[in-house]
Amino acid sequence: MFGSFSTGLCLQHSDVDLAVIDAPLLENLTITQASSILVRKLAAVLSTYEWCESINPLDTASMPVLKCLCRPFGTSNSPSIAVDITIGSINRVLPAVQEPRKFSSRHTGGAARDYVLQKIREFPALAPLVWKIYRS
Repeated sequence: MFGSFSTGLCLQHSDVDLAVIDAPLLENLTITQASSILVRKLAAVLSTYEWCESINPLDTASMPVLKCLCRPFGTSNSPSIAVDITIGSINRVLPAVQEPRKFSSRHTGGAARDYVLQKIREFPALAPLVWKIYRS
């Protein structure tokens, strides 16, 4: 998880940002191509669940993302939560070597989250300032 929800700086209407880590891929594709395929496959699987109200794979973006609107408790009375899912890294098995090699995408959400959390610990007044800017 990354983004404002993971740093505690989210507002009531904020979405949840998730990254799939160590996704498998056997084909010889670019990271963007592989991410696009994985986002479409994930969309197909999630579309079978009732708690996923809407699923929109943006697989042609430079950073493919799956935008979902979910009801986590599965009831029509529970509030919907917007969830964005991206592919954080891919394990590619090379046929000649038969060893998995990790290929990182351009995904920087986890690093950004860690940086923000570090700065909030260093400067406790930072969080209220960010909330004030969000609300402006």
